[in-house]
Amino acid sequence: MKITKVFTVLAVAGVFTIPGLVVGVDWPTEFDLLTPNDAADIERRDFSDDGKLQLDFSVKRSYPRFALDREQYAKLHKNGWTECKTKRDEWFHFYDASAQAMPGKHCRYSFSKHFVRGPYLLFVIQRRYSKHEGVKSCPATPDNNDIDVTVLYEKYETPQELKSALRIMDISCATR
Repeated sequence: MKITKVFTVLAVAGVFTIPGLVVGVDWPTEFDLLTPNDAADIERRDFSDDGKLQLDFSVKRSYPRFALDREQYAKLHKNGWTECKTKRDEWFHFYDASAQAMPGKHCRYSFSKHFVRGPYLLFVIQRRYSKHEGVKSCPATPDNNDIDVTVLYEKYETPQELKSALRIMDISCATR
């Protein structure tokens, strides 16, 4: 499960390196702001050679609740982060037929948000996994309360590099 989660996020972010030892890294305060008190399986991963740091954790919330609430996002806004426009304000789900799908749980429910501040991009993705109902058919509601959360903190060298990355990811942000 953990390997699939890490690989999926790293594939989306374009990182294919093995995480280095977590020693002497200046972790962003955003990781603490976005970690709920009831978070479990908290892991921090150092990809600083590629300008990225990653936080992973899990929580239990009944569907359709999210792992993070408005108060946590408000703290980001207070710290100067600008939220990017998102195409969805709710969970979306699909049948995952890929080799990376969790055994027996091919239905994936996802929700993500992006934030920018200066040369930094903060990518927050929440995922739920569930059994499928029939031939590649997912239920409207997952069969459990487990949410896996990944926060990717990435620094870009120039504003143009950040804008280019946002354009490639089809994300609309008001960058400064």
